[in-house]
Amino acid sequence: SQAGTLSYPSLTEAMGADWTPFKRISPAFYALQALYAAHDKHGRYMCEGDDAALAEVKAELASKHSVKETVFNDELIKLIGSQAKLDLSAVCSIVAGMVADQVIKGVSGKEKPLNNYFVFDGREGAGTVIALGAPK
Repeated sequence: SQAGTLSYPSLTEAMGADWTPFKRISPAFYALQALYAAHDKHGRYMCEGDDAALAEVKAELASKHSVKETVFNDELIKLIGSQAKLDLSAVCSIVAGMVADQVIKGVSGKEKPLNNYFVFDGREGAGTVIALGAPK
């Protein structure tokens, strides 16, 4: 097999991508985006008692990405935010296994790696791949 080059958008490009083409995205994706945005803006993850700051971040993200604010589940955001600093060994093992598998695919050239954003929802034990900012 002939080696090829794969190209992916930077994390900044992926985070700035339009979310409107995605019809079915895990609620965990939106919760994580809200948490990252809140952390960037306020220097902390949202949890109980952060309702005003959370509303502000949700409004900004909804406007920026042309989605309704209802895609953001406050309870899920606060739940993930309250656990954001924890290392959950089982989840770390699952995600590390997925990453190792994708590295092997990329290095061996036998299969294409995931394109390009993987969200693991530990509540459901399921992962979703979203092509954020990927070339069409």
